[in-house]
Amino acid sequence: LNHSCAPNCVFDCVPLRGSVAPSTSHGDRALSVADAPLAASRDDERNGPPLFGIFALYALPAGAELLHSYAKSTDGPAARRQYLLDHYAFECACIRCEVEAAGDVDLSLD
Repeated sequence: LNHSCAPNCVFDCVPLRGSVAPSTSHGDRALSVADAPLAASRDDERNGPPLFGIFALYALPAGAELLHSYAKSTDGPAARRQYLLDHYAFECACIRCEVEAAGDVDLSLD
C-alpha cells in the first residue's frame, strides 16, 4: 500500500470471534484458526486470535488505489514530511501536503 496524508483506508487488528474462520482442507479433516496455537493473552482466550484487516474509510470505486498514512494524520505538514523523510526516506507530495504547504488550508488537529 502506498502512502497518502489523506488516506482512504486504515489498518486494524480485530479479534476473531469464537472459532469461525476460513478453513483449509488437510486430508479428511479441515484445519481452521482454532487449530493454530493461540497467543497467551486473555483477549485471545476470550475472542480468538487477532485478524489483521484493511478497512476503507469511505466507499471506494472499483479498482481505486488503497492509500494509508505512514505518518500521524493529526500532525501538521512539516512534522509529517520530516517524519516520512527520516523514517521512509521520501518527501511527501500527496495532495494534502501540497494544499497545506501552499498555505490554503491546514487539516491537522493541532
